[in-house]
Amino acid sequence: MFHTSIDLPLILLAVTLVFSECERGWFHHGNSCYYISDTKRSWISAASFCKAFHSQLADVQTSEENTFLIDTIEKIERYSGTVHDYWIDGTDEVIEGYWVWASTGKPISYTDWYHNEPNNGHSNEDCLEIGNWNKAGTWNDAPCSVEDNFICEMENTAYYFLAVTLVLSECERGWLHYGNSCYYISDTQRSWTSAASFCRAYHSQLADVQTREENIFLTDTIEKIERYTGIVHDYWIDGTDEVLEGVWVWASTGKQLSYTNWYPNEPNNLNGKEDCLEIKSHKANGWNDVNCSHEFNFICEME
Repeated sequence: MFHTSIDLPLILLAVTLVFSECERGWFHHGNSCYYISDTKRSWISAASFCKAFHSQLADVQTSEENTFLIDTIEKIERYSGTVHDYWIDGTDEVIEGYWVWASTGKPISYTDWYHNEPNNGHSNEDCLEIGNWNKAGTWNDAPCSVEDNFICEMENTAYYFLAVTLVLSECERGWLHYGNSCYYISDTQRSWTSAASFCRAYHSQLADVQTREENIFLTDTIEKIERYTGIVHDYWIDGTDEVLEGVWVWASTGKQLSYTNWYPNEPNNLNGKEDCLEIKSHKANGWNDVNCSHEFNFICEME
């Protein structure tokens, strides 16, 4: 006997009911469950604790979510008679002043910074806390090694398929999110071949830049790093014409480059030995062909 499509909403409804429940000790709001800790950990240790319970440090997306968390904290504090600061998921550890949610690598859009924060006091404040002790429940940057209470968040999505999408969209700590990819901007230098090997070791590849928008994201990110460090670098990406001179392909796929951003009069194969592709900071972040044995910084990309 054939089942009609009427069965499908019933199955989805059952899934919704299962996923709408929060574990005992967790608080429900919107599509998430939250755990408000009563112990203190460093930011990294707190993030590991959350992951052990299939969650993450909270990434606060809206004013309503922020208000819910602050109200919940205040209720706990009125009952306990103690006041604490609470780690959430934000960090600017990769690029100073560029705050992202560590679990996804996505830039922070909604914020609730305390007056004159973030200030990177003592140049080591790279993690985000709800500063409840003396900052009225607003946000503050603090050293990641400080031990605070913390808030874990577990997605409580209505559909299993959406939950899978959310998991796959996360970037590892130290990687930045854009589009459907995660990017690692290196702070060390390698030859093009060694850089490609490094990326492969982390289940990624040198970046293959497919669109103008992707290129702008990468060059903007490089410029932010350079403004903070005061140091200018060139960056390897995945292009090469090593197999056939003048025919540029992405090494990881063998596909010819469709989008390019060559600096004027490049590529020029200077001295007949320039077979690898870099983003050239000294050439306004235009693309340049260069000898593959030179050691530059590099960009890894993970789908």
